[in-house]
Amino acid sequence: MKHLLSTLAAALSAVVMWSCSGGGSDVGPLVVKLDGQKVTFTSSGGSRQIEIAGPEWTATSSADWLTATQDEKNLVLKAERNYAAKRTAEVLVKAVTGEESQMVTVEQSKGSMPKDALQISSFAYPDLEKSGAGRLKLSSAEEEYNFDIKLSNQSFTWRVELDPEAKWLTCGETTAQSPRNNTRMKIKLGQNKTIDERTAVINILCEYKGGVSKYELTVVQESSHRMEDPVVNPLIKW
Repeated sequence: MKHLLSTLAAALSAVVMWSCSGGGSDVGPLVVKLDGQKVTFTSSGGSRQIEIAGPEWTATSSADWLTATQDEKNLVLKAERNYAAKRTAEVLVKAVTGEESQMVTVEQSKGSMPKDALQISSFAYPDLEKSGAGRLKLSSAEEEYNFDIKLSNQSFTWRVELDPEAKWLTCGETTAQSPRNNTRMKIKLGQNKTIDERTAVINILCEYKGGVSKYELTVVQESSHRMEDPVVNPLIKW
């Protein structure tokens, strides 16, 4: 009898261990319950939940703008706002044990920088257009001018592109005693000693995560001299 009880106990123990290890559970294959062939996001970003059936799994995103996490049986996808061109990422859903895996394709539509991403202003020129494009007509003298640059997001950066042929004009960033997300741009003009006015375009580029917006500032410097009416020799009578 003792031998029989020992045999039954051993068999029961084996069944319990086999059941706990998952050997008796019918979890089925790994299935991503997705309507369609891909997940799409607008440029604004957002989140989506996708149910995953089957064994335990993990998820890995191929892009830093898209996160993939697990919430019980759901795959949670979160996309950041897109400021640039249309983009695509892939999420690998893989079973913890075994070789089963599924790939989820994620697309996000084209975005753009906000219209107020960069604004320019000047105390000396209050009528200067704040965004998009502006035009200034300055004197022929050698002068320096300061402009406040305001960014709508502290993560945005800006830089200047200047025609290398306009050697009479220099432009760059300078320290500003202004709000936290403001900086100051300084331009310096050499004296115009010619009889012709001259023009240069300063492109101020605001950038963030591949997105770019541009402010085009046209600078016109007056000439130093103008052609006078020719002097006519007086008629001399003897």
